[in-house]
Formats: sequence, structure tokens, C-alpha cells
Amino acid sequence: MFNVMLDKLPYEWHGYHIDASFRIGIQIMQCLQDEEYEENVRVYQALNLLFCGDEKPASPEEAIEGLVWYLNEYNHDNHKKDKSSVKAFDFDVDQWRIYAAFLKQYGIDLNTVQMHWFVFMGLLTNLEGCAFTRVVDIRCKKLDAKMSSNERKAIKTAQQVYKIGNKQTELTAEEKKEEIAAIEITEEYMKERIYEIRGQRVILDSDLSEIYGYTTKAFNQQVKNNIEKFDEDFMFELTDEELEDLRYKNCTANISSKSRYNPHVFTEQGLYMLMTVLKGPLAVKQSKALIRTFKKMKDYILENRDLIGQRELLQLSMETANNRIEINKINSDMISIEKQISDVAEGLKDVVTKSELADMMNSFVSDDDEKWLMFNAKFSSADEVYESIYKQAKSSIYVVDNYIGLRTLVHLKNSPAGVAIILFSDNVGNNKLHNIEFTDFCKEYPTVNLSMKKTGGIFHDRFIVLDYGTADERVFLCGASSKDAGARITSIVEDYGISKYAPVIATLLKNPTLILPQ
Repeated sequence: MFNVMLDKLPYEWHGYHIDASFRIGIQIMQCLQDEEYEENVRVYQALNLLFCGDEKPASPEEAIEGLVWYLNEYNHDNHKKDKSSVKAFDFDVDQWRIYAAFLKQYGIDLNTVQMHWFVFMGLLTNLEGCAFTRVVDIRCKKLDAKMSSNERKAIKTAQQVYKIGNKQTELTAEEKKEEIAAIEITEEYMKERIYEIRGQRVILDSDLSEIYGYTTKAFNQQVKNNIEKFDEDFMFELTDEELEDLRYKNCTANISSKSRYNPHVFTEQGLYMLMTVLKGPLAVKQSKALIRTFKKMKDYILENRDLIGQRELLQLSMETANNRIEINKINSDMISIEKQISDVAEGLKDVVTKSELADMMNSFVSDDDEKWLMFNAKFSSADEVYESIYKQAKSSIYVVDNYIGLRTLVHLKNSPAGVAIILFSDNVGNNKLHNIEFTDFCKEYPTVNLSMKKTGGIFHDRFIVLDYGTADERVFLCGASSKDAGARITSIVEDYGISKYAPVIATLLKNPTLILPQ
């Protein structure tokens, strides 16, 4: 048991470095309380906030144990668990009450001070005689039969005033109906609102605010409150020249002439991030509609690839593949800790609740887009499996596969730095890899050390060889080409009789360079 009078404040748990700042603690609590996220998503994000070092707990069970310790170690009281569903306080709703209480009672300016989470919570729970504690008392006040009707009425009125999430709960049935009755998002609607700027497809902040039922000012404020999530490849402000060009080419663009600032635009990646920021049933509904509409538009382009330029098709394909891989990773990580969530929820009382985000996450990738294979005795995402194998390499990755495509390259984009990668292939089949695809991939991922050689027409099966000629050498036999993996049931198995491959690989290394078609 930690004792603040005897022990140093902890900045690690079981040897793992943690961010013990009270601001991180507040963010963790906000994350766990965010009703727009499924339970497993909340805990996953909270763990990422807490464990900030290079090394993290190896198992979900251990990581969650550390999270529970972090949230409860400061509190040594042995109160019975309150089964009430009433939420006593909220770091967003009560921010000014807490700030003023610390300033008045302790002389601490929470806007500038650095403080350990344990210290902050110890001081917070011992506040007294202030607006914050009075509001908490009102929220937690239980009605007593001995009270007069006027007393009970007064308490109910006060509890309604200070009820957390009051604005959402006070909506009438008609208001709720009106709220959900949003703009219908169709392909035609979106085509008129997607612009090409800086070589990227973008959507104006004013159009997105209209879709989500915000004023442009309120919409941008939501983004500003989460600005750390929006890098320049997610969102950027138009320059004066870009704004004038947009007005000239698109006279119907939704651009206010009264605004003092140039509009912001959001890329497709920014749009996905935006879906994790905006809250409420309307936001969830519109986000799902946007995802489905974007997919339909992409499918149309791919079906009519002869009508658009090869380079445009390449960029679209790479973006689609990257999004699918990243989303599959998130889903996989969430599944790995899902069974641990109920214990955390119990330990945190009513902090953790359910939402619709899981449905929204599933909407990112349709059933038709998921590609699965058997690896290590279980079905997994094909994209995830290939990336996980490649990440184990220490010095080299050799891929032997006569059928290669853009997806083959995308699997290699996150390979460890400094690893030499060689694709051995005769590049056969109907959908061959072209030089323009290879060139653009190398420009996009300049740190990937990738070259290609011919196989000489002597291979039928596909192989992955990691760290050839070293003590760490490993060989994997692949049932299908990586560009098609998961389209039908297939497998990847590790072959431990690696010595027999040595002369074959030695021969391959002498083969000439593969020349890709233009």
C-alpha cells in the first residue's frame, strides 16, 4: 500500500514507465466515461495514455491490472460500493468548480501547476465548503420519506439542474425526432462537396458542419478542443490563393464571405478521426452514412478504372488498403482485451458504459472487404498476419511469390527500419504490378529498402524467408499470394526444416533484376 508521507510518488508500475501527470489521469477518466465508445475501446485508449514508455506490459491482463492500480491506489477508504447510477462529478462539466476550489482552498492554479495524479485526487476528495462539494452533495442526495413534499421537490429540482448530461436527457420526443432527421448523405450530395486541393480529396468545414447539424463555428470549436488529433494530413487551413481558386472553380462552394478566417478542409483520414470526436446519436448516424457513401464511391471508381488515370487509381488504392489495415489492427487489439473489461467496469463502478461506436467501427470495413486466413491455429486478418510476420525481421525479408500487386507492397510499408527486402517474382497473372505503382510506393515510403529479382519460373508455392543466413532465420510457407490472401480459406505455416531452403535462396539471389511493365 502506497503512503504519501513515507513513499516516493510512483512514476512506474512493475518496471513499466507511466505518465503520472494529473492531466493524463483526467484524460484517462474522460476516456473511460465517454459514452460514444464501446467498453473495450475505452480501456484500450486508457492503457495507451497510461503506459508511455518504450516497453509496455506484455499481456492485456497485466496492463489492466496496472490501470486499476493507478486509478484506485490513492484511495484507502473502505466504503461499501455505491450501487446508485448517479454520477457524482464530471471533469468537463465541473471543471470551473474544481479549478476555483483548488485555487481558493489550496492556492493551486490547476492551469499551470505540475502535479502527480495521486496528489491531485487526494486533494480533490478532501475539498470542503465549496461550490464543487455542494453540487456533488446535491447530485448524491437521497430522498427520504421523512422529508416534506417541498423538501423533496426542491432536491429534485436542484438535482435536475446539476444532473450530468442534462441537456441530452431533457430532449423531448419531438426534439429527438427532429435531431435524428438529418441531411440525407448520397453519392450525388458528396460528389458536389468533395474538392481536389493539394493533390488530396477534401471536404469543407462548412459542409461537414451542415452534415453533422452544427454551426460552422461550433463545429470548428469541437475540432479545436481535440486539435492534437488532427495533423496536417488530416486537416489544414486554405491559403488565400487556394480559397480564391476554389471560389473561381466552384461558384457554389459553401464559403462564407463574413468569416474572418479562411475555411479548414478535411481529408478522408481527417474525416475518420472526426468520427471519434463528434458525439451523440446524430453524429453516429451521419458517420455511418459517410463511411458507406465513401465506400460506394470507391467501388464505382475501381469498377470503372479505365475511365480515370492510372496514378489517381494507385493513390486511391493505397489509401483504401492503408485504412483497412489500420482499422483491422484496432479491431484486433480491442478483441484481445475484451474479456477483461467487465472486471474493470466493476472496479470503476459506473464509470464504464456502452455505446454505438463498435457498430461504427465495423462499418469501416464491410464483410466483403475482410480477408481472413489461418495462422497460428486461428483465423486472423490476412493484412494483419503479413505485417506481423514482416515486423519480426531483424536483417532481411525475402518474399518468393510469382503473383504480386500493390497489396503486396502495402504489407511491407511498416517493416523494421534497415531491413533489406527483396521480392522474388516473375510478376505473372492478369493484375500485374506496374512500375508506376512501385515508383509511387517508394516515394511514399522512402525508408523501405525494397528491390526485386526474378524467380526464373521454377516456383509454384509462396514463401517468406526472414533473416536469411543468420541464426534467426525463419521460413513461412504461404498458401496464397499476399495480394489475394483471404479471398478464399488459406493458411500460412512456419517450416522449421529451414536448411533445405538454403541452396534455393542462394540461387535466387543470383537471379537478374525484375523489370516491371510501364
